[in-house]
Amino acid sequence: MRFGFQVRVDKGFKEALHYALELGCETIQTLITSPLSWKISKNPDEFKWYISELKENDIYPIAIHSPYLLNLASPEEDVYKKSVLILIEHLRFAEEGGADFVIVHAGSHKDEGVEIGMERLTQALRMILEYHKGKAMLLVENTAGGGSGMCSSIEEMEMLLENVNSDKIGICLDICHLFAAGYDLRTADKVAELSNKVESKLGEKVKLIHLNDCRSPLGSKVDRHESLGKGNIGIKGIKAIINDSFFSQLPAIMETPYDPEEDRYNIYLAKYLRDEA
Repeated sequence: MRFGFQVRVDKGFKEALHYALELGCETIQTLITSPLSWKISKNPDEFKWYISELKENDIYPIAIHSPYLLNLASPEEDVYKKSVLILIEHLRFAEEGGADFVIVHAGSHKDEGVEIGMERLTQALRMILEYHKGKAMLLVENTAGGGSGMCSSIEEMEMLLENVNSDKIGICLDICHLFAAGYDLRTADKVAELSNKVESKLGEKVKLIHLNDCRSPLGSKVDRHESLGKGNIGIKGIKAIINDSFFSQLPAIMETPYDPEEDRYNIYLAKYLRDEA
């Protein structure tokens, strides 16, 4: 398992690269626009340089996370269309810069029901694929299930993959979201049980995990990330995930609450648990 963070770029790509190298990142995720903005950004001047430098320093794979406002399952036409357009733009940036993945949250059906939400999400992904013919993969991230969140279950993710049926679409599994959605990950046995289910139903479509502990209780449907071992999953569960035969083959991005000291703690602990095994 390769470890990294969602590294902030608000101070520029050079500073982001320096921070990633200082932490000892082995993989990375970044935002190329404000996560809370609808504005479609122009391609930053240093973006290609940034990707090139990451690769030169053996940091891979490289993921871009789309803005959090996007909702590909939305029943609201304006939100739906803007979400599709911004995601197409992000995939173009990824292709031009040489990034491997673009990650998008599965979105919310806004109380319209899973069936309608799945139809909207499937349609959106098919439209996006009409424009995107490059190598970068689009990874759909599972939700915690709160607020009518889509793809909070393994079965819904499997259904989405079957509906779209494209080698350009994969899955990003967020560990905190799984726990909040009701999947117990506190022991090695529970992790192995989930791992077997994921491998059976989603298999090689899972390309990356978000390795976050969960501040919220099991099944709460509340998305609250926490540093490794400091949440309700706990150190035993995190260690089991890192060393699981299926999960250990995937790159892991930490989206723990931003704090330089906590970042150093998290990546040290993750590598220690990996190396200890």
